[in-house]
Amino acid sequence: MRVVDLKYLLEQFDDDVEIKAVHQPSWPLVEEIKGVYDPRNSMGSCEDECGHILDVHGEDGCQMCECGFVADPDKEVVLLLVVDGHPYEDSPYGPKQAFDDYIRP
Repeated sequence: MRVVDLKYLLEQFDDDVEIKAVHQPSWPLVEEIKGVYDPRNSMGSCEDECGHILDVHGEDGCQMCECGFVADPDKEVVLLLVVDGHPYEDSPYGPKQAFDDYIRP
């Protein structure tokens, strides 16, 4: 799903409607959405090479050693919705029907 698809799906709802996630069709679980993970804004490492944080990697590779690691600026970004457990005030189980009747873009 693309950002434009999600925006389209959500525009029919009021801004104050709460959103949660449901996953696992055979035994649905509801999770609270905590945020969005954008890998471009995160510290990472070239663990397979030297283990240094990505911030020390420039266009010419790692500035701390000569491992040769260079971050790929052309790699497609995939955002992740971050969930953090079921809502404690409600059941952790979601409706199986959600997997049949969800709104598609």
